[in-house]
Amino acid sequence: MLRRITGRRICTVCKTIYNIYSKPPKNPEFCDNEGSPLQHRSDDTEAAFSERMKAYNSLTAPVIEHYGRQGRFREVDGARSVEEVTTAIESALKQLRGTGE
Repeated sequence: MLRRITGRRICTVCKTIYNIYSKPPKNPEFCDNEGSPLQHRSDDTEAAFSERMKAYNSLTAPVIEHYGRQGRFREVDGARSVEEVTTAIESALKQLRGTGE
């Protein structure tokens, strides 16, 4: 997760998202499509990541545990393709509504 956040770069024009570790642009400073400068958000740092993880652990994790105990939580792997994630979310919602698979 840290590499995903700290490696993120965004085109200032077309908003294409790159990652210097997993999906780098041809030139590390410019968008492949527009030739425009890439932006590294000021909050995409290790320090910001650390704060986000503290917030997750104190605020989100307890909610997941609560709904998990009730059988009302499904986990989806967000690292897959957009289509696969969408299908997994739709399937999870159907299961939770009691109308699917």
